[in-house]
Amino acid sequence: MQDRRGVVMVFYDLPMGTSAQRRHYTVFRKHLMREGFVQMQESLYVKLVHNISSFRQVEARVKGFSPVHGTVQILCLNLNIFCTIKTFGKGGFDVAFFSDDIFFA
Repeated sequence: MQDRRGVVMVFYDLPMGTSAQRRHYTVFRKHLMREGFVQMQESLYVKLVHNISSFRQVEARVKGFSPVHGTVQILCLNLNIFCTIKTFGKGGFDVAFFSDDIFFA
């Protein structure tokens, strides 16, 4: 059977000009972490999903807790494509984190 695992990527650009906006930003990030997302870059979080229906569920939950101001984008990539990411510079995200078979148990 074809491997259908994927990685959900959430990109966001949220305003932080007021204390209320900073609070919405913080609450949003905490929701992402509770959903199992890990930070890849400052405004980019990633999470493993096992199939497209899992992606749809995650997508609905992220939509539900996204702030009304700012931009939140979500993308699902096949795990094999995601693991082809090349990092230039120091301290990049370790994509091997998602390719470890123990993670899928």
